[in-house]
Amino acid sequence: MSLKAFHIFFITLSSLLAATLIFWGFRDYQTTHLTGSLVLAGIGILLVVILIPYGRWFLKKMAKVGPLVLGLVMVEKASWACAVCFGDPTSLLSKGAKMGVFFLVAVVLVVLGSIVGVAVSWNRRAKQ
Repeated sequence: MSLKAFHIFFITLSSLLAATLIFWGFRDYQTTHLTGSLVLAGIGILLVVILIPYGRWFLKKMAKVGPLVLGLVMVEKASWACAVCFGDPTSLLSKGAKMGVFFLVAVVLVVLGSIVGVAVSWNRRAKQ
């Protein structure tokens, strides 16, 4: 798999995961009325707002790999969560899964922020 194809795959997968965060956050808020659930949904909305335009821009730039994205969208049902995730929202299993998602989102945000910081730093050095 080429780097371009992997990039398209990663953007598509990230967008689907962000959409899952939105669904999960709102669904959990309906049952638990916790503010953390709305924060989770808000993070998902922010990620979708960023990833979808970026994905469109990248696809325009790399028009040759369009069929790969179509193929990935067609297998989207394979990325649905298991039945355990849609069980009792007040169980310890659901709470642990939610905390795990918060942690992973935080790790991704820190890594992406670090990448942006390095890019900005390199850009400033190049201008000097």
